[in-house]
Amino acid sequence: MRDSFTLYAQEIKQAVDMRRALEHYGIAVNSAGYALCPFHDENTASLKVYNKSFYCFGCGKGGDVIRFVRDLFGISFREAVEKLNADFTLGLPIGQRLTVRQARDMKPRQAQRLRTRSDEAEQKAQRFSEYLDLLQEEDHLRFVMEMCSPLEGEETPPAEWVNASRRLGYVGYLLDHFYLQENAESIAGKADNAA
Repeated sequence: MRDSFTLYAQEIKQAVDMRRALEHYGIAVNSAGYALCPFHDENTASLKVYNKSFYCFGCGKGGDVIRFVRDLFGISFREAVEKLNADFTLGLPIGQRLTVRQARDMKPRQAQRLRTRSDEAEQKAQRFSEYLDLLQEEDHLRFVMEMCSPLEGEETPPAEWVNASRRLGYVGYLLDHFYLQENAESIAGKADNAA
Protein backbone atom coordinates (compact mmCIF):
# COMPACT_ATOMS: atom_id res chain seq x y z
CA MET A 1 0.00 0.00 0.00
CA ARG A 2 1.34 3.44 -0.89
CA ASP A 3 2.10 5.80 1.98
CA SER A 4 -0.14 8.73 2.85
CA PHE A 5 2.38 11.29 1.52
CA THR A 6 1.82 10.16 -2.03
CA LEU A 7 -1.90 9.56 -1.63
CA TYR A 8 -2.57 12.96 -0.09
CA ALA A 9 -0.39 14.90 -2.53
CA GLN A 10 -3.30 15.05 -4.99
CA GLU A 11 -5.62 16.24 -2.22
CA ILE A 12 -3.20 19.06 -1.43
CA LYS A 13 -2.86 20.06 -5.08
CA GLN A 14 -6.63 20.32 -5.33
CA ALA A 15 -7.04 22.20 -2.03
CA VAL A 16 -4.32 24.83 -2.42
CA ASP A 17 -4.21 26.95 -5.57
CA MET A 18 -0.99 28.58 -6.71
CA ARG A 19 -1.94 32.21 -6.14
CA ARG A 20 -2.97 31.48 -2.57
CA ALA A 21 0.31 29.64 -1.93
CA LEU A 22 2.50 32.38 -3.38
CA GLU A 23 0.72 35.08 -1.41
CA HIS A 24 0.87 32.97 1.76
CA TYR A 25 4.65 32.74 1.37
CA GLY A 26 5.00 36.50 0.81
CA ILE A 27 5.13 36.70 -2.98
CA ALA A 28 2.81 39.32 -4.46
CA VAL A 29 0.88 38.37 -7.59
CA ASN A 30 -0.31 41.19 -9.85
CA SER A 31 -3.74 41.42 -11.48
CA ALA A 32 -2.43 39.82 -14.68
CA GLY A 33 -1.28 36.74 -12.72
CA TYR A 34 2.46 37.48 -12.73
CA ALA A 35 4.92 37.65 -9.84
CA LEU A 36 8.60 38.31 -9.33
CA CYS A 37 10.28 34.92 -9.49
CA PRO A 38 11.88 33.93 -6.17
CA PHE A 39 14.23 31.52 -7.95
CA HIS A 40 16.34 34.13 -9.78
CA ASP A 41 17.03 37.88 -9.63
CA GLU A 42 14.72 39.97 -11.76
CA ASN A 43 13.12 43.41 -11.87
CA THR A 44 10.17 42.50 -14.09
CA ALA A 45 7.65 39.84 -13.08
CA SER A 46 8.17 36.79 -15.29
CA LEU A 47 6.62 34.05 -13.14
CA LYS A 48 3.13 33.29 -14.49
CA VAL A 49 0.69 31.97 -11.91
CA TYR A 50 -1.98 29.57 -13.15
CA ASN A 51 -4.72 28.04 -11.04
CA LYS A 52 -2.84 24.82 -10.21
CA SER A 53 0.65 25.53 -11.51
CA PHE A 54 3.32 28.14 -12.20
CA TYR A 55 5.90 28.76 -14.88
CA CYS A 56 8.75 31.28 -14.97
CA PHE A 57 9.52 32.62 -18.43
CA GLY A 58 12.83 33.92 -17.09
CA CYS A 59 14.47 30.84 -15.57
CA GLY A 60 12.18 28.06 -16.83
CA LYS A 61 11.15 26.75 -13.40
CA GLY A 62 7.63 25.44 -13.21
CA GLY A 63 5.37 22.94 -11.58
CA ASP A 64 2.59 22.51 -9.09
CA VAL A 65 2.20 23.83 -5.56
CA ILE A 66 4.27 21.00 -4.05
CA ARG A 67 7.15 21.64 -6.47
CA PHE A 68 6.96 25.36 -5.65
CA VAL A 69 7.27 24.74 -1.90
CA ARG A 70 10.05 22.19 -2.42
CA ASP A 71 12.10 24.63 -4.48
CA LEU A 72 11.28 27.70 -2.39
CA PHE A 73 12.36 26.12 0.89
CA GLY A 74 14.85 23.56 -0.45
CA ILE A 75 13.00 20.65 1.14
CA SER A 76 11.99 17.15 0.12
CA PHE A 77 8.67 16.05 -1.34
CA ARG A 78 7.56 14.65 2.02
CA GLU A 79 8.54 17.79 3.87
CA ALA A 80 6.70 19.94 1.32
CA VAL A 81 3.55 17.84 1.69
CA GLU A 82 3.73 18.15 5.48
CA LYS A 83 4.42 21.89 5.29
CA LEU A 84 1.47 22.58 3.01
CA ASN A 85 -0.80 20.44 5.17
CA ALA A 86 0.24 22.39 8.26
CA ASP A 87 0.45 25.89 6.72
CA PHE A 88 -3.00 25.66 5.16
CA THR A 89 -4.52 23.68 8.08
CA LEU A 90 -5.82 20.96 5.79
CA GLY A 91 -5.94 18.40 8.59
CA LEU A 92 -4.91 15.47 6.43
CA PRO A 93 -3.49 12.53 8.42
CA ILE A 94 -0.20 12.70 6.55
CA GLY A 95 2.64 10.47 7.69
CA GLN A 96 0.31 8.02 9.37
CA ARG A 97 -0.37 4.58 8.04
CA LEU A 98 -3.77 4.59 6.40
CA THR A 99 -6.52 2.65 8.08
CA VAL A 100 -8.78 0.44 6.02
CA ARG A 101 -11.55 3.04 6.39
CA GLN A 102 -9.29 5.92 5.21
CA ALA A 103 -8.14 3.91 2.20
CA ARG A 104 -11.76 3.00 1.39
CA ASP A 105 -12.85 6.65 1.73
CA MET A 106 -10.12 7.75 -0.67
CA LYS A 107 -11.18 5.37 -3.44
CA PRO A 108 -14.15 7.48 -4.63
CA ARG A 109 -11.96 10.61 -4.78
CA GLN A 110 -9.30 8.76 -6.75
CA ALA A 111 -11.95 7.39 -9.12
CA GLN A 112 -13.31 10.91 -9.62
CA ARG A 113 -9.81 12.19 -10.47
CA LEU A 114 -9.41 9.40 -13.03
CA ARG A 115 -12.80 10.22 -14.58
CA THR A 116 -11.79 13.89 -14.77
CA ARG A 117 -8.53 13.00 -16.51
CA SER A 118 -10.42 10.78 -18.96
CA ASP A 119 -12.91 13.56 -19.68
CA GLU A 120 -10.06 16.02 -20.26
CA ALA A 121 -8.36 13.61 -22.68
CA GLU A 122 -11.64 13.15 -24.55
CA GLN A 123 -12.12 16.92 -24.80
CA LYS A 124 -8.58 17.35 -26.15
CA ALA A 125 -9.20 14.65 -28.76
CA GLN A 126 -12.44 16.38 -29.78
CA ARG A 127 -10.68 19.76 -30.09
CA PHE A 128 -7.92 18.17 -32.18
CA SER A 129 -10.52 16.64 -34.48
CA GLU A 130 -12.20 20.05 -34.86
CA TYR A 131 -8.82 21.59 -35.63
CA LEU A 132 -8.14 19.04 -38.37
CA ASP A 133 -11.60 19.68 -39.84
CA LEU A 134 -10.83 23.41 -39.96
CA LEU A 135 -7.51 22.77 -41.71
CA GLN A 136 -9.26 20.64 -44.34
CA GLU A 137 -11.94 23.30 -44.79
CA GLU A 138 -9.25 25.97 -45.19
CA ASP A 139 -7.58 23.92 -47.96
CA HIS A 140 -10.93 23.40 -49.69
CA LEU A 141 -11.81 27.11 -49.53
CA ARG A 142 -8.43 28.08 -50.99
CA PHE A 143 -9.04 25.60 -53.83
CA VAL A 144 -12.52 27.05 -54.48
CA MET A 145 -11.13 30.58 -54.53
CA GLU A 146 -8.41 29.57 -56.97
CA MET A 147 -10.84 27.77 -59.29
CA CYS A 148 -13.50 30.51 -59.14
CA SER A 149 -11.26 33.58 -59.09
CA PRO A 150 -12.70 36.54 -61.01
CA LEU A 151 -11.51 37.00 -64.57
CA GLU A 152 -9.93 40.26 -65.70
CA GLY A 153 -12.55 42.80 -66.59
CA GLU A 154 -15.31 41.03 -64.62
CA GLU A 155 -17.28 43.61 -62.66
CA THR A 156 -18.76 41.20 -60.14
CA PRO A 157 -16.77 38.27 -58.79
CA PRO A 158 -18.51 34.87 -58.83
CA ALA A 159 -20.69 34.15 -55.79
CA GLU A 160 -18.66 31.01 -55.01
CA TRP A 161 -15.49 33.09 -54.81
CA VAL A 162 -17.15 35.72 -52.56
CA ASN A 163 -18.59 33.07 -50.23
CA ALA A 164 -15.29 31.16 -50.04
CA SER A 165 -13.41 34.41 -49.37
CA ARG A 166 -15.71 35.34 -46.48
CA ARG A 167 -15.65 31.86 -45.00
CA LEU A 168 -11.86 31.66 -45.34
CA GLY A 169 -11.48 34.75 -43.16
CA TYR A 170 -13.65 33.20 -40.46
CA VAL A 171 -11.86 29.84 -40.65
CA GLY A 172 -8.53 31.69 -40.32
CA TYR A 173 -9.86 33.41 -37.20
CA LEU A 174 -10.92 30.05 -35.71
CA LEU A 175 -7.52 28.50 -36.48
CA ASP A 176 -5.75 31.44 -34.82
CA HIS A 177 -8.01 31.02 -31.79
CA PHE A 178 -7.16 27.31 -31.61
CA TYR A 179 -3.44 28.10 -31.90
CA LEU A 180 -3.51 30.70 -29.11
CA GLN A 181 -5.61 28.49 -26.83
CA GLU A 182 -3.39 25.44 -27.34
CA ASN A 183 -0.22 27.47 -26.72
CA ALA A 184 -1.61 28.80 -23.44
CA GLU A 185 -2.60 25.27 -22.38
CA SER A 186 0.76 23.89 -23.51
CA ILE A 187 2.65 26.36 -21.33
CA ALA A 188 0.43 25.52 -18.37
CA GLY A 189 0.88 21.79 -19.07
CA LYS A 190 4.66 22.16 -19.19
CA ALA A 191 4.55 23.89 -15.83
CA ASP A 192 2.45 21.04 -14.41
CA ASN A 193 4.79 18.40 -15.85
CA ALA A 194 7.88 20.11 -14.49
CA ALA A 195 6.73 19.09 -11.02
